Amino acid sequence: MAERRMFAKTIIDSDQFLDMPLSTQALYFHLSMRADDEGFVNNPKKVMRMIGASQDELNVLLTKRFVLGFDSGVIVIKHWRMHNYIQKDRFTPTVYHEERSQITMKENKAYTLVNNMDTKCIQDDNTGKDRLGKDSIEEERGNFDISSLPTEDKMSKQDIQVFKKYLSERGKKDFPPRFAAVHAKWPKKDDKKASAQAWLETLKTDSIDDMEKAVDNYLQANKDTEPQYIKGLKTFFGPSEPWRDYVKMSFTKSQSHDNINLIANKLKEDV
Repeated sequence: MAERRMFAKTIIDSDQFLDMPLSTQALYFHLSMRADDEGFVNNPKKVMRMIGASQDELNVLLTKRFVLGFDSGVIVIKHWRMHNYIQKDRFTPTVYHEERSQITMKENKAYTLVNNMDTKCIQDDNTGKDRLGKDSIEEERGNFDISSLPTEDKMSKQDIQVFKKYLSERGKKDFPPRFAAVHAKWPKKDDKKASAQAWLETLKTDSIDDMEKAVDNYLQANKDTEPQYIKGLKTFFGPSEPWRDYVKMSFTKSQSHDNINLIANKLKEDV
């Protein structure tokens, strides 16, 4: 296996990639560096432990389809062939033949799962299972077909209701992708399902761009605040709607540190 890997700017400079938390981007780079010559990684959990990455960060990569997962626990870098070209005399074929048979390569050299199979989510170690297969996903989802739902920026009110009902009655592992990205970088972890419900309820009437801008501004205002003084996501997007106060905030390089501290101290009083 080669010691050097390359990355295509068309992928890592895309808004979809850069919108992910830096920790999720770092996990992507580390997984890519340890992939074989066809982009397969057989030990994503080990890589996560090495760099202190969380399950949420891997789930974001799976949900946004920067990596594809298999029942075996192996993953593959979706855009591997766009990133890397290896000469034939240096190329070593993957040993993961079963997983390789489940994907095909599109015209743009990106991998895609054969027959649009669902991407598998790799479970936490403490669940007692190594992976969540397609059958388990369908059993958990029951009659709620969320696999075909669009991302938050394209969800209709009906789509939102379907996802909210799924979360209420059966949801444990699947969350809206852009919510998952926000949750991964939010310092204070509270009830993830309740936070997702509040997020979706807000999405009914407000734009995802404003919501994400409020998140970024709040985190910037609180960058020196201890996590216990940070509002939980379910509170931030809760009925009192504190997030609205942060949509129009702007932070520039010339803004003084004292001003940020004043904002942070006020936020502590409001918690």
